[in-house]
Amino acid sequence: MNRTSKVYLSTAATTLLMGAGLAAPSAMAQTAPTAASTENTSSLEEVVVTAQKKSEKLQAVPISITAFSPTELQEYNTRDLVDLQVRTTGLVFTQASGSAQPYIRGIGVDYANAGLEPPIGVYVDDVYWQRSTGNQFDLVDISQVQILKGPQGTLYGRDATGGAILVNTQNPTNKEDGSVSFEYGNYDHAQGKFFLNEPLTDTIHIRIAGQATSQDGYIKDPSIGRTYGGVDNYELRGKIDWAPNDIVDVLFTTDYRYDDDSSGIRQEIVGASDCLVCSLTGAKPPSGFYDSKQGFVSDSISRDLSDNLTTTLTLDDYDIKSITAFQSQHFQSGTDEGAMGSVLPFLDFFITTTGLDFMQKFEVSSKYSGPLNFLAGLDLQYSRDSIFDNLTGAAFGGPPA
Repeated sequence: MNRTSKVYLSTAATTLLMGAGLAAPSAMAQTAPTAASTENTSSLEEVVVTAQKKSEKLQAVPISITAFSPTELQEYNTRDLVDLQVRTTGLVFTQASGSAQPYIRGIGVDYANAGLEPPIGVYVDDVYWQRSTGNQFDLVDISQVQILKGPQGTLYGRDATGGAILVNTQNPTNKEDGSVSFEYGNYDHAQGKFFLNEPLTDTIHIRIAGQATSQDGYIKDPSIGRTYGGVDNYELRGKIDWAPNDIVDVLFTTDYRYDDDSSGIRQEIVGASDCLVCSLTGAKPPSGFYDSKQGFVSDSISRDLSDNLTTTLTLDDYDIKSITAFQSQHFQSGTDEGAMGSVLPFLDFFITTTGLDFMQKFEVSSKYSGPLNFLAGLDLQYSRDSIFDNLTGAAFGGPPA
């Protein structure tokens, strides 16, 4: 079955008036603990967020927010986007076939695809990631993560009825800096991370960051001698910033991700009474707790490329921002839907999706000294998606394939 979605163009314009002198209830804002202590005194670190498209103190924002700094992400061993659910009340991820579906306060979808986008928006450096197959990524060289709970449609448009997840990566600075780390564990787990920041001139700075992870599987398939649950992924990001003066700042970002995940198999062990093929053919399910018989090799492979050009003008009374972004995503996955304990290909499901996106945003915000300020924006998006679904196996009357 081959489905191709229609190309569409969406526009949205929003204007928000904000009272600068109105204090927001501090109970509405939540953040992970960030305490700094000394021998005799302890004080809370001030948290600044950008949930309302400008830098504000967390306590002054009338939104329920959980914010994480780079130090907190490291201390909590938060490695990827899914790990955020451990430290965030009301956030849950479901994972299946190489994709991660976020739920905030119970709002979300089990599976998202073209025409069925999730109601939780994921934004990386102010760029919306439309497809959930690209959401299962490692947090590399991050400056801040914010989880916004509740409807965010006024500022973030569609697909934010349940909330939004904002991921901001580190920008280039005028200081030479760098770091390299490596770890090794059981099941041949190996991961390396690095970043390098270099000022080329007084006005041009670059930053490169990346990671690579490899791990063997822990679920054994005695029928073909293969293991599942392994991971093989990497990411490489490059940024170049040009700031000729205090008014103009131009930032270009390119990011490529590759993920090969074999953890999307069905149950590791299935009793004979629940095994359809076992009942029909007399086959026996594997006996080990971490054993599984699959009709074919089940992998999910995702390739994502994102380019982003952000231009910012900082004036006396206004900030003007333009964001131009391009994304390309390719995803393929397969699962053994019918065997569940037998090597016989009875009902197998394959899916391949590709997507291209072009986004253009314009934002204007005021910085008046009076009680009122405004934020206005225009958002243009062009998307093209294709989906290829394939069901095979003996369940369809043909030879197992």
